[in-house]
Amino acid sequence: LDYATDASGDIAGVEDFPGTLTGANHYLYDANGNLRRDDYRALNLYYNSFNLPWELDFGNNKKVIYIYDGAGQKIAKEVSDGINPAVHTDYLGQFVHEYTLGGTSSLKYIITSEGRLKNKGTNAASVWEWEYNLTDHLGNVRVVFRPGTSNTAEVMEYNNYFPFGMKMTPYLCQTTTDNKYLYNGKELQTDFGLNWYDYGARFYDPSLGRWYSVDPLAEKYRRWSPYNYGVDNPMRFIDPDGMSASDFKDKDDNLIIHVDDGSNAVYKLDGTDHTNESFKFDGYNNQGGKDEVSVEGAVAGAQDYVTNNYDKCNQSVNFVGRTYESATEAQGKTVDNIRIVNGNSLAQGITKDLASKVTAEKSVASAQESAGKGNLVVGANGGHVVTMTTKTFDVTRYNTSGSIIGNKQIIGGKTTNVNGSARPTNIGPGKLNSFQNPNYSGMIWYSFPAK
Repeated sequence: LDYATDASGDIAGVEDFPGTLTGANHYLYDANGNLRRDDYRALNLYYNSFNLPWELDFGNNKKVIYIYDGAGQKIAKEVSDGINPAVHTDYLGQFVHEYTLGGTSSLKYIITSEGRLKNKGTNAASVWEWEYNLTDHLGNVRVVFRPGTSNTAEVMEYNNYFPFGMKMTPYLCQTTTDNKYLYNGKELQTDFGLNWYDYGARFYDPSLGRWYSVDPLAEKYRRWSPYNYGVDNPMRFIDPDGMSASDFKDKDDNLIIHVDDGSNAVYKLDGTDHTNESFKFDGYNNQGGKDEVSVEGAVAGAQDYVTNNYDKCNQSVNFVGRTYESATEAQGKTVDNIRIVNGNSLAQGITKDLASKVTAEKSVASAQESAGKGNLVVGANGGHVVTMTTKTFDVTRYNTSGSIIGNKQIIGGKTTNVNGSARPTNIGPGKLNSFQNPNYSGMIWYSFPAK
């Protein structure tokens, strides 16, 4: 994109394209295809080695600094206007802290699967307020409400969006809260009038319906512009982090899970019941991508499915094992001793077979390293068996009507627990089947590498 023309100009009070300039050459890019100059916003952008923006310079000492970890995950943001002390925000998983430089950090809110738990007080004197989101089939936040008086709900925000995500302000959007998780549930970056969404891998401009850096998986979508959003069909497709996803379908071909793994593989639920079910590789989706399988993504999809649908640990491990075998076979590989964890043995039998046929990992750390390489890793202690997550993925769940019913992030190196009883190490309150910390119950870990 070299320039954009908006005949209406920048209308006050409306979140629209800010362009009032005429002529060409108002967007400039670096050698990697990242936008480095936006004349419409008087904005210069600077990128790190991940092609992620680390500094946005609006001139006159107005700057936004982003800080990432070694995997490219945003962990902090600092906003300065050249006059007041800079405001620093820390993103610690679901916990978000904020403070002005020189001040005391305060937990501002906790992100939940249903919205936010907001701290209106201080760390020393917390005042918590629940905010709940109502979302549409694409995960867009349409209504935010909180508990009111006399068993009522008090609406704090309502939103309507144009197809590519721009809000229909001011008349069809109103808010009395500072919630910024809106279109697709992503955080809107409003500093200095930017109004771009942070999707993780890229920043997105809903006023133009395009990204401002190249798709990290652009070689898989050669028929599409590397700057397009949702293969130009935002009413059907979402782009969970600016890359692409594997599809998991039920037996009636309904999409039930997206795993944002950079693959475009399709898996279909196969089998008659919990004793023999799994996801089987079923080809590739129609989004124009390169034929490619992510075994790690296949494992993540299977693990997410069993934590929501299974309550017996041995059957869940067998489900994940069968799915893992199907994905590795699609890559033209095989796995030794996979029968141990793709049958229907009880936990005691699986433990016995693992101990006699597979060399145990020396530590939890070595097991996590093996899982991070895409290997299936199984833990057993005689009475309970589990699998370990491979890498960190964003997962989207759908009902059979195609509506999004949940979004979550599966963290690599955790335990996929399925046994129908609560454990103190569960991640998330009240979770029976969940993703836990792996240091518990004397688990011995075993790896099943493909070759």
